[in-house]
Amino acid sequence: MLDKVGGAWEKRRTILVYWLASEVDFMKRQLLYILVVLGLSNVAFADTKDDDIDEADEKEKKSVVTPSTSAGSTEDDAKAKKSEAASRKSAAKKSEAKSKKSRNGAGAKVRVDLKGDDDKEEKDGDFEEGKAKRFPAFELHGYYRMRGVLHQNLDLKTAALSGTTLTGSSPFFVPYSSANGFRALDAHTIAFANMRLRLEPTIRVAEKVRIRSQFDVLDNAVFGETPDGWPTATLSTPFLGESQAIVPPTSGINSVRDAIRVKRVWGEIEIPFGNFLFGRMGDHFGMGLVWNDGGCAQSQYDRVYGWARDPEKPGASGPKHGNVNFRSLNDCNYGDTIDRVMFATKLEDFYFGMALDFGGEGMLSSFSDPLVDKYIGQPIDKDQLDDINQYSVFILRRDNERELRRKFELNLPIFNYGLRYSLRFQTYTTEGTNPLAGATPTNVAVDLTSQTFDLWAIFIHKRWRIEAEAAGIWGEYKKPDTGEKTELNQQAAVFRATYRFLTGELYVGLEAGIASGDKDAGFGVRDGKVTDTNRRIGNFKFDPDFHVDQILFREIIGTVTNAWYFRPWIQWEIVNGFGLRFDVVNSYAVSAASTPGKATPLGLEFDLDIFYYNDDGLYAGFSVGWLLPFAGMNFVDSAGATRASSSAFSFQTRIAIAF
Repeated sequence: MLDKVGGAWEKRRTILVYWLASEVDFMKRQLLYILVVLGLSNVAFADTKDDDIDEADEKEKKSVVTPSTSAGSTEDDAKAKKSEAASRKSAAKKSEAKSKKSRNGAGAKVRVDLKGDDDKEEKDGDFEEGKAKRFPAFELHGYYRMRGVLHQNLDLKTAALSGTTLTGSSPFFVPYSSANGFRALDAHTIAFANMRLRLEPTIRVAEKVRIRSQFDVLDNAVFGETPDGWPTATLSTPFLGESQAIVPPTSGINSVRDAIRVKRVWGEIEIPFGNFLFGRMGDHFGMGLVWNDGGCAQSQYDRVYGWARDPEKPGASGPKHGNVNFRSLNDCNYGDTIDRVMFATKLEDFYFGMALDFGGEGMLSSFSDPLVDKYIGQPIDKDQLDDINQYSVFILRRDNERELRRKFELNLPIFNYGLRYSLRFQTYTTEGTNPLAGATPTNVAVDLTSQTFDLWAIFIHKRWRIEAEAAGIWGEYKKPDTGEKTELNQQAAVFRATYRFLTGELYVGLEAGIASGDKDAGFGVRDGKVTDTNRRIGNFKFDPDFHVDQILFREIIGTVTNAWYFRPWIQWEIVNGFGLRFDVVNSYAVSAASTPGKATPLGLEFDLDIFYYNDDGLYAGFSVGWLLPFAGMNFVDSAGATRASSSAFSFQTRIAIAF
């Protein structure tokens, strides 16, 4: 009897131990999941990924009974037709069920990006069907790009030397030899070529745990920028003209950049109620008007809008690239990156998220106390009040690419939209201090508080595609140099409409945009201004990777600011993979007082692009731009004399291999 009682107790104790162990493990997992501090940007969401609709349809077709064509088989034909109808009905039900499941957000395998682009539709780890998944796994994407550029008269021929001071209506520099008086100020041609290898590796630690990153190798390195005799002569190359080879760029030695630049590294964890991201990642929202990650890649809306050649005939195959602007494809130079901890989740068809952004930490121990780092082993933030803290929230109605394509093929309207709000604080700054040069940090009160609203929407139906974004920045701060209280009041908006003719090879479109300005002289992007002299900052700046034209906004001014423009365009894919695009950009200033010519009209630009692409990832082409500057781009000096501006020309060739 005692043996039985003891045996029962041992059995219960064993069960209790296993139960406690499982509960502790469960609680540890939940504690890990609760470490979510929330976010917004280049976001990975959990969404459904079933087998592709086309693959499901193909499997159903294979199961259909083919009716006999022999004589006397009427009864068999009837049975076969009945079976075929039943199979089609079954396939339609299964497809609709999968679509509903996708819309409800069951499962978690498609990565969705707030910029309106599904990064990659990821099946269960991209492993071959029937084979066991093995982790860690490695994936690699990216591109290699080379481009040649020729600029003519981008100084608008308004440059003039007064001693060592160069003035003009364009902040774009004239050739260096001209500025130094080596020859007369009539040399206005600049030509060069550059390259970039972008690598975007992903390490899959587990099925729902990933580490993503972005590396740039020879990032926009100019061909010939680091010959072996640069910047000083050596024994082997006593004269720069005797250089025999190009050596790797090394920051502080022969270049301002290293050969390899690590731009982003961040982690992604799929948890039962959302996705958790942390690290240094790209920041993008909507069309990229305010936050732009610099991908300049084809979006899922481009792919879907160009999916069927004839939207009146669902299921027809079509071009994969839609109405992509090939002049900008893989051609960005900047890219917004943020250090962030974020969380995003999906409820029905909506995504919600919050983020904590580290905009800047100010002075670190590594700047002024290197011995502290030596013994502690890590840099320490020396103060909290000089930090730039930003908090973001968003709501987004987003369809994944599979659902977008289903709607498009069935001629159903597509309407996606989203709102992002960011709040930023900073108490004081060490602005103007160079700690690396041994300067003692000087704390200056700025008491910055600002908030940014960004609203985006896109509508696609049959032959129409309409997209818009509007943003505003409001806040106040004290100027570091004067301590004057200054107001931030900036707004911007952009609108695009596209209509496609024929069978998807011909597109026409119109884009209009506006960025607020103020009366302070200069555009404030490339004209060397650090702070405005007035107490109201009104010049909103489009993100520089939001491309509008080839010369005026992209090269001379630097981006759209204190201006409005409208841009009609037409694109024709003449044969599969080869086509051309023609844009006309007419631009005006919002405030004439801030322009170099003290006038509103800025210019009229004509841009022609000829492109080629194929399914192997090859993109090639060339672009020609011609700017006719108006009175706003003349130069009026302090004495009131006017230097008339002259037309500018730009030619660019490019070739890229994406993988």
